[in-house]
Amino acid sequence: MKLKTLTLAGALVGSASGAISLVSSDANANGNGTPYSSNFFTGVAVEAGDVIVLTHSNNKRDNGSNTISASASGTAATGAFTTLSAGDSGGQAGAWIFYSTVTASGLLDLSFATNNASTNGSKTNAYYLLRPDTGEVIELVDSQANANVAGTSIGLSFDSSVSGGFGVMSFANQSATTAVVSSTTGWDLDQAGGGNGEFRRVLYSDANGDGVDPSFTVTNTENEALVGAYFQSVPEPTSAALIALAGLGLLRRRRV
Repeated sequence: MKLKTLTLAGALVGSASGAISLVSSDANANGNGTPYSSNFFTGVAVEAGDVIVLTHSNNKRDNGSNTISASASGTAATGAFTTLSAGDSGGQAGAWIFYSTVTASGLLDLSFATNNASTNGSKTNAYYLLRPDTGEVIELVDSQANANVAGTSIGLSFDSSVSGGFGVMSFANQSATTAVVSSTTGWDLDQAGGGNGEFRRVLYSDANGDGVDPSFTVTNTENEALVGAYFQSVPEPTSAALIALAGLGLLRRRRV
């Protein structure tokens, strides 16, 4: 009796981290110009299966009483937004990340709201539209948050085994001129400043998944808060089931 080998090909073959495409993105530093509950991004073209990621940083006191939320409207549809946040109860720095999977293709308008008495405030925002490879879905695989009252430095470090995906960080502080950011080699940094020096930062991992340890540090003497999210693409359930069936078939296919 001898086992007969079976070779899998195409979308059925994949590692733990698949391909993620950044389809579109935009950012704005509104200062006090755009009230909460307004549309910050309009007419974003999406497809079912895409993941919308929003970052938001502000100078509102984030001690549990100030809550930021995100919502989407338009001809497309999404699931409920998952919220990741970091706040500084002793100061005014707040950092937020929201993400949701698109359930129907079309156009989206994206907005932020707050339960704070003031509907205005210095804020910096960005959106990132992520698209998985064929036969895959995008999942959050790691997230970290940190806050420090007038500290000298603050940082995040993701699981070093996580690589080849897409990482985002939202960072808020009270002084634009003194912030110094360092990160591991292989990550690009992008920033936009708001009215009181709030920053959002996005980090793209190396596309080859070379095992770069996604960690970074912000050095500042002002109030700070940051939150990070890391996404990977994995086989969708139907593809995973086919892989399992193929493996079962391999065990059963024997040649006498």
